[in-house]
Parts: sequence; structure tokens; C-alpha cells
Amino acid sequence: MVQQVVQNILMFQKLGQYKSEQIYQVINGESHMTVGIILSKFKPDLAKEVLKHFSPDDQKEIVFKMATARNVSPEAINSVANVLGEKLRIFDDDDKTKVMGGNEKMAEILKKMGPGKSEALLEALKSRDPGMADRLKKQMFEFSDIIDTEPESLKRSIAQIDIDTLALSMKGETEEMILSVLKALTENRRKILVGELKAMGPKKRTEVDLAKNEILIVLREAYDKGILRMKGDKSDDEWIT
Repeated sequence: MVQQVVQNILMFQKLGQYKSEQIYQVINGESHMTVGIILSKFKPDLAKEVLKHFSPDDQKEIVFKMATARNVSPEAINSVANVLGEKLRIFDDDDKTKVMGGNEKMAEILKKMGPGKSEALLEALKSRDPGMADRLKKQMFEFSDIIDTEPESLKRSIAQIDIDTLALSMKGETEEMILSVLKALTENRRKILVGELKAMGPKKRTEVDLAKNEILIVLREAYDKGILRMKGDKSDDEWIT
């Protein structure tokens, strides 16, 4: 128990050594309670700087959680510290050779995050190690890569995705992106998607991001299995349709 407490203290101290922007990139996406616990462990000036990166609504919830953080159980704090331990490995140059295959493990962590978060972490890593950031990027599939996918493989990959989710993910996207998706749909689903896009009104960014993340999870799995391929990729497999 004492050892766990010491490890937790060291973990929060380690995170507190980073810049507020980097800390935000690490903890953004976690629950208000988790963020509140983390910030409550920082000095007031640092907590304030990190808090500035969140939206006004998020700030209100986080501050409330910070105020009640003293009532959090040791088990909850242990859980938060464990999450931090995983994420901080992405920024820790000293640990790169200790993480299984280094790049492979970090790529797996990034794949589990939403498109905005993984891209932000890759950008932060790029400033410290451009080569590693490029290698990680090649091991991942990002939402913007949809444009560069092989049409038939994209068609197979998104066949089961709900049209409503697909339409929401296209909100605010470029014409090129929308055309890439339309080409990968059956005629009937294509008509429905076009109708959804024309009728869709303003949407919250959080709603759009959630839809993109849902689709990205499906596409990354298809990409890892070799079902989804990029244009120009060679494959010995022949698909029968």
C-alpha cells in the first residue's frame, strides 16, 4: 500500500514537469472526475494554466470535481495513476526502448484514442522526435486517410456502418472526402447519405467527433486486418464480389 502511494505521488510529479499544453494533450478526453483528480495534485498556477485549455463548460465541471477530490477513494487515485503511466510513455524518451517494440506499443495506445487526440499527441511527439512520429504515423490509419484508400476495400470496410453515423461524421468535411465515401456506397445507401447531408442542420463539434471516432475504430480494425487498403498497395489476395 505504501509503495503504491509513493508510485502515485511520483507519477503526478512526473506529469507536473510537462508544459500545460502537453499535460492537456495527455489528459484531454478523460472524465471530468479524472481530470479533476489530476489537477488537484498540481500546484495552483500549473492547474490554472492546464484548465485554460478546456472549454468553459468543461472548466466548470472540472473545478467542481477538483473541489470534491479530497473525498475520492485511494482505489480511484490508483486507477488514475495507472492511466497516466500508460499515456506518459508516449512522451518519455527514456522509456522508448522499454516499451515492447517501442513504436508498436505507442501505436496501439494512439489507436485507442479519438482522431483529434491521437493527432495532437503525434504532433507533440514530432517536436521531440520527428523520426519516431513519422514511423508511428505509418502504423496508424487516420480519418483523413479515407481519401487515399482503395475504393473497393473502403466499400467492404464501411458496409455495416450506420448511415446516420456516417452522415454526421461527414459534417464540415471537404467535397473530396464526401465523394470518396459516396463512391464506396451502394446506390441506395448513397442516395440516403446525400439526403441526410442536405437535411442536416448545425451540429455540435463533440457530436461530429464522436461519430468520426466510431467510424475510425471500425476502419482501423479493417486496416490492421488488411481488409482496408491504401491506393497503390499491393496484395496477393483476390476478392470475389
